[in-house]
Amino acid sequence: MVKVAIIFFILSQILNASLLDYKIREYIGDTQYKIHQNLIQILFKKSQLFYIDDSKLNIVKILRVLKSNGLINQQFDKPQTFRLELYTNANYKMFIKIALDSLRELGYTYVIIDNIVKIDTDFKVVFKFQSEYILDPMRFNDELLNRSAKIINIDKFKDNHWRYYIDSTTLALSDTVELDAMFKNIKLDKPIRDYYIHIIDKSIEYLIFKSFLANRWFPIISMYDKNMNLIKNVQFNDIMFDMRVDITPDIEYIRVSDMYTLNNLKRGLRLKAIRVNDED
Repeated sequence: MVKVAIIFFILSQILNASLLDYKIREYIGDTQYKIHQNLIQILFKKSQLFYIDDSKLNIVKILRVLKSNGLINQQFDKPQTFRLELYTNANYKMFIKIALDSLRELGYTYVIIDNIVKIDTDFKVVFKFQSEYILDPMRFNDELLNRSAKIINIDKFKDNHWRYYIDSTTLALSDTVELDAMFKNIKLDKPIRDYYIHIIDKSIEYLIFKSFLANRWFPIISMYDKNMNLIKNVQFNDIMFDMRVDITPDIEYIRVSDMYTLNNLKRGLRLKAIRVNDED
């Protein structure tokens, strides 16, 4: 019985080392692997430390070690089109918002959504953008973690073509104004991007937005359900200084912007929540 246990342990160690070795080769390429094989053996000697469980690799930890030791080519010879495939188990509409926000924080402002495909219960969203560098997996993972999502696996096909598998079961928008039971009113600063408002307190009957005289606000207000499906969209071709937005039970998120440019909101907005039985 003891011999069987020892043999099983040895086999599992061999299999673990083989899977780890396979992913390292995938990330850095066969040529780099052969050149730095001795260093790689030292860095990943304790292969069990790079597993989350017996069969699941800690991909981010592996890439962090490879990057910190200069084993990943991070820069292209010239700008290239980077193809980023993201597989998610979340509603794709909310996920796209999360992914674009995360990429924007990393400096990728001109991102094209190339394709969206439903695969069973999951979604594949393909993004493309021009870049001189590969997308940094560690920094991207940090941005996703800030939004309650995390990377569970990464496949590399080419230097400019990567696929990420992302656990998005607890996905949440970041930089939202949370309207909970304690919320009354707030001064919203000049926006860098559209305002997103999260209606947590379902007793809120309507919202009042007040603009400032120095603004030239041409409102566009979009209302979404909890899965970021659009419920209603309203916009005005005239400058507005006061707006009322009625809140129905199915509204979870509200996007507030300007039809032309956010510079029209250089003084920000005031926001007040009115609940049932409140006085305006």
